[in-house]
Amino acid sequence: MFWGFALKVWGTSLFVNTVFCWTLAPLLLLTGWADKVLGVNAVTYASLALVGLFQFFFWGAWAAYCALQATLYVADPNTTFHWLYYVSAFLAVSGPLAYLTHREMSTAGSADEAQRVWQGARWHSWFTRAAFIAFCIWPVSAAWSYGWLLRWLVA
Repeated sequence: MFWGFALKVWGTSLFVNTVFCWTLAPLLLLTGWADKVLGVNAVTYASLALVGLFQFFFWGAWAAYCALQATLYVADPNTTFHWLYYVSAFLAVSGPLAYLTHREMSTAGSADEAQRVWQGARWHSWFTRAAFIAFCIWPVSAAWSYGWLLRWLVA
């Protein structure tokens, strides 16, 4: 039972980074285009805000998915060691963000840029972890926030 859960959550986490990068790329291209072509700071800042909101939405959805998987497996009466499912899902939530942060920091051109990457990633990381804990405690909040997506992913 546990290995099926681990394979599902950790196997999915391998693809999360790819999906994140492919869905974020058009938004970043829009931001670059707005900055170069239009040169308007308001449009650039608005598109950066859109990118930031997308990242929070994406990582919140990932936290909701992992929390839902842990909750579904723990609800099975044959399951023992419930804490192991929650800890594994928590690590699966944190893993992709830590990997992306490490990769982005390793390509930073300077120590200041690496520090800015770390500061930005820290906000997303804390948000994702807090969302996971909240979704485990109150699963209804995950259904309220990401119900349509979770029904599509789990079905």
